[in-house]
Amino acid sequence: MAQHEHEVLVVEDDYAFRWAVAVKLQRQNVEVDVAENGAEAVPLLKLKGQKYCAMILDLRLPPPDGLELLGLIAEICPALPVLVVTAYDDMAEPLSRARYTSQVKKIVRKPVDVDELARMAIESCTLASA
Repeated sequence: MAQHEHEVLVVEDDYAFRWAVAVKLQRQNVEVDVAENGAEAVPLLKLKGQKYCAMILDLRLPPPDGLELLGLIAEICPALPVLVVTAYDDMAEPLSRARYTSQVKKIVRKPVDVDELARMAIESCTLASA
């Protein structure tokens, strides 16, 4: 089995989008874990949070939502770069608060180009490992 250079967590409730991103990353030799909602993401973060080099996070999720997950990330793995994906400007507004600025590396508005999002995730991994 090939050794993966990067490991990314994708937290997204839209099935098709979640898997499109995961497959795109896997084809670029990135190991990917996926979570459909906040409840699935929490144990992954607790178990493997330090192993992830980037996280792709939808803000509007079944509880805990993306903002709550950002709070958890700040406690568990504060150095984890997060790419936030959202279609809702009202959800993105709180991210400008100082509490989240160190974690959130990019806010990407939906609709998102999957190729571009994968490129940004790999770039975040490369910067995190440098």
